[in-house]
Amino acid sequence: MKKLLTLFLFFALCSSFAFSQTAQYNNKSAFSSPELSEDFPYGKRAQDQVDMKSFNSDTSVHALGLNEYAKAFFVSNTYNHPIQFEYHARVKIFDEAGFKHGTVEIPLYNDGKNSFEKLIDIKGITFYTDDAGKPQYTQLASGQVKTITIDENRKVVRFTLPSLKKGCVIEYKYVTESPYIDNFKTWYFQSTIPKLHSTFYAIIPKFFGYDVAMSGNLQLTRTDGAEESNCFYLNSVGSDCVKALYGMDNIPAIPEEPFMPSLKDKISALYFQLTDMTVVSNFADRNYGVRKDIGKEWKDFDKVLKNHDDLGSVLTKKSPFKNDIVKITAGKTTALDKAIAIYKYIQQGYRWNAINSIYSKDGIKKSFDKHTGSSGDINLGLISALNSAGIPTNAVLLSTRDNGVVSEEIPNIASLNYVIAKTIIDGKTYFLDATERALDFGQLPLRTNNGKGRELSFNGESVWTVIPPTQSTKNIYDVDLTLQANNTLKGTVTHIAEGYAAYEKRKQIKAYATEAAYIDSVRINNKNLKIASVQLSGIDDTALPVKETYTIELPLPANGAVNIAELIPVKLLNNPFWKADRKYIVDLGTTIAQDLNVTINLPAGYAIEKVPAALNEGLPNNAGKLDVAAQIEDGKFTYTQKFAVNKPVFSQQEYPFLKAQYDKMSQSQNAAFELVKKTGTNP
Repeated sequence: MKKLLTLFLFFALCSSFAFSQTAQYNNKSAFSSPELSEDFPYGKRAQDQVDMKSFNSDTSVHALGLNEYAKAFFVSNTYNHPIQFEYHARVKIFDEAGFKHGTVEIPLYNDGKNSFEKLIDIKGITFYTDDAGKPQYTQLASGQVKTITIDENRKVVRFTLPSLKKGCVIEYKYVTESPYIDNFKTWYFQSTIPKLHSTFYAIIPKFFGYDVAMSGNLQLTRTDGAEESNCFYLNSVGSDCVKALYGMDNIPAIPEEPFMPSLKDKISALYFQLTDMTVVSNFADRNYGVRKDIGKEWKDFDKVLKNHDDLGSVLTKKSPFKNDIVKITAGKTTALDKAIAIYKYIQQGYRWNAINSIYSKDGIKKSFDKHTGSSGDINLGLISALNSAGIPTNAVLLSTRDNGVVSEEIPNIASLNYVIAKTIIDGKTYFLDATERALDFGQLPLRTNNGKGRELSFNGESVWTVIPPTQSTKNIYDVDLTLQANNTLKGTVTHIAEGYAAYEKRKQIKAYATEAAYIDSVRINNKNLKIASVQLSGIDDTALPVKETYTIELPLPANGAVNIAELIPVKLLNNPFWKADRKYIVDLGTTIAQDLNVTINLPAGYAIEKVPAALNEGLPNNAGKLDVAAQIEDGKFTYTQKFAVNKPVFSQQEYPFLKAQYDKMSQSQNAAFELVKKTGTNP
C-alpha cells in the first residue's frame, strides 16, 4: 500500500518553481552545493566488520547490508538535463550462500530514439582475512566488469566482486546517468537481506514537480529538507532546488515465500511521479519558462497516455493492418470468428521479446515487419487490428504480478508495465493477450492476473476494470499397467493438461527444438522406466488440452515395492509450502486441480500389500478438497487421488490448512504399494 508523504519537505517538491532572471551560464550542479548528508567513506577497512561471525539480530542470515547511500540530482546546463544517480554499498558476506550478493547487475535502458542511460563510473573492493590470518583486500579490475546486451533497448552491466570468501566484506560504488525525468529513481530501503543503514538523498530543481509516495510498513527514521537558491541552471535560467533526505536504520529483510505477492507490494520504498515541469526555451537570451501541468490524478494521466506518441497516437491513427483485414477474415461470418482470426494473425506474426511495456516504441507496423516486439507492440497491434475490423476494443493498462499492485489513490504511470486488449462480442467480455503462441483466444498469462487494470477509453472516461483469472489449472493422470510374467509392469500412462496447465505444457514442449528432443529429455529424466513410445497431441491447437500418452515398462524391484509417483514420466504437482508459518498471503493466481487414477492388473497368484491410506478431507469454506481411495478387487488394484484448491488467494491464517492439505497430497502420491507373490504359488 502506497501513501503520500506529508512532511513539508515533500510538499516543497510540488511547490511553484522559482528561477533567476539574471542567472549566468555556468556548470554548477548539485555536487557543489552544501550537503544535508555526506556519503560514508569508500575503501576504508573496518576490521570489526571483517571479523563479524554472524548477525546478532538474526544468526540465520547469509549476508548483511552494513551501509547503503544514494544520491540523485539533475545535472545543470546540459541539452537534456539528465538525472545522475550515485550508489554506494557495503555488504558483509557470512557464508557461501551469501556469495550471490557479491554479483551486481546495473540495468541500463535505451529507447532507440537517441536517448539512453549510461554508466559513468564504477569501482569495487573486497576486504578479507587470508589463511595466514593477515588482512587483505582485492580491487575490482576493469576487465571484471561486463556489459551484456539483452536486446536493442536493454543492457545490463554485471560484475562480481573479486576474492569472495566466507566472512569477507564487499564494497562497491557506481554512477549512472539517465535522461528520463518522468521515471525518477525509485529507492528501495528493504531487500532480501537485512540492512543496518540506508540513505537516499534527492536534489530536485523547482523546474520539476514530483509527488513522493512511500510504500511498505516501515517508518523513516531520518528525514531532513532544505532549499537552495540558484542551484540548477538550464539554458542560463537558474532554478532553486529542494533537497530531501530520507533514511532508515536497522531494516529487516523481506522474506521470499512461494506464491507471495510481488516484493514491490510489501517492500518499504520511495516512489516519485512527475506532476509538472517548466519548459525553458533553448535560446540562452530568453530567461523565462512555461509551466506544463502533467497531472496529480489518474484522469490527468489518462490524457497523457491517450496523447502519447507511443500509445494513444498508435491507436487513433489509421491501422497498418486495415488493408489486410478482408484477407485475414475471409470466410468468417461472425464477429467472434473474425476476432479469433485476427488474434491468430497477430499472434503468429509477432514473437514476444520478453519485454513488458505499455508502449510501442518503434511502431506496431515496424515491429510486425521485424516479427518481434514487446507486449506493447504486440497487443497495441492487436487492438488496432480489431478496431479496424469494426470490433470495438480498448487497451487495458496493468501492472504484472511481479511488478506489484497499481494504486488507485496514488497515480504513478511507471507502475503500469503491461497492456492487454478488452473487447465485448455478443454480450461476452474477452480479455486478450497475443504475446505467446501457447495462449488461446480469451486466455491471459498468469503474469497478468493482478486484480485490475486501467481501461483507456477514447470515447469517454477511462475506468478501472477487474481482470478475472481466465482459466484454471488442471492435470489428469491415468495409469493402466499390467504385471507381466517377467515381473515387469507394462502399459500406458496418459497425462491430460487443461487450462493454464496446457499453456505451461505447450511452453515446456516448445522450448525444445523438436518434439523428439522433448521426448528424449523425458527419457533422460526417467532412467528407471523404459519408454517404448510416446504420442503427443494438442501442442499447436490452443483450443484443445495437451495430451501425452506413454507406453512404459518398469521392472519390479526385488522387494516388490512401487512408488506411485515413479510410475509417471512427467512431474506431478509438488508441494511448495515447507515453512511452518507464513508472513504474507498466498496468491496462486488460479484455482488448481489434479486427478490421479492408477490401475494395476495382477495375474493369478499375486496380491498387493501396504496400500496408501484412504483420505477424505477438505479446507474450510470449501476452499479445497483431497480424496484418496485404494482398493483391490477381481485381481485389480486401483488408486485414485482427487486434489483441488478452489480459490487462488489464502490469508496467513488459512495457510496452515492449505499447507497441511498439500503435505497430505504429496505424501499420498509418493507412497508405495507392495506387489507380493502368494505363498505356494508357482513361479
